[in-house]
Amino acid sequence: MRYVPLTNSLVCPFCSTAEPIEKSNEPIEEYDFDNALKHLDKHQILNIEKEIKCTKCSAIFTLKPYSISSNCPYCGTPAITEFTHNITPKSLLPFNITHKEAQKRFRKWIGSLWFAPTELKHLVDGHGKLSGYYLPYWTYDSQTTTQYSGQRGDIYYVTVEKTVTINGREQIVQEREPRINWTPVRGIVYNSFDDITVGASKSISHTI
Repeated sequence: MRYVPLTNSLVCPFCSTAEPIEKSNEPIEEYDFDNALKHLDKHQILNIEKEIKCTKCSAIFTLKPYSISSNCPYCGTPAITEFTHNITPKSLLPFNITHKEAQKRFRKWIGSLWFAPTELKHLVDGHGKLSGYYLPYWTYDSQTTTQYSGQRGDIYYVTVEKTVTINGREQIVQEREPRINWTPVRGIVYNSFDDITVGASKSISHTI
């Protein structure tokens, strides 16, 4: 079964049978960061299968539940999994454009680039494949208090006299020159941030 954008359904690629996706009624909760870390289930890091990439031959194999180390079945190199918590996503944002529309927008973007790599252009000219991926993201809220101190510079002007040579004769002229009056400043800034997104993938750059 494959998800078809804009239909809210899973469709069989062979017989076209469609199954509607049931929406979950479970509310999306926001957790206090410190409390969430304290109450993470420490056993969940062991009771699921995990994929490991061999550091020598780059093969990917599965580590059995309750195991944190093994040998690569292809080359025998010892491997150990990261001792971290696996947190299940609480919600999912499905694709809201079709594959055809994605190719159209990608082709338009490529056309706006002067020096796009050839391999990148092949993704839309039939030689490559444009695929969609779901990427994990954190969202967080934050109330911040920032103290600052420094100096503030206010520009003011003064009139000064200068001696200049005009047509071979020295003359005194008046000019305005800028000055800066520095004064110490300090204060507190309060800010509120809501639903800031942070990429949770280690394999994809967060600057994309």
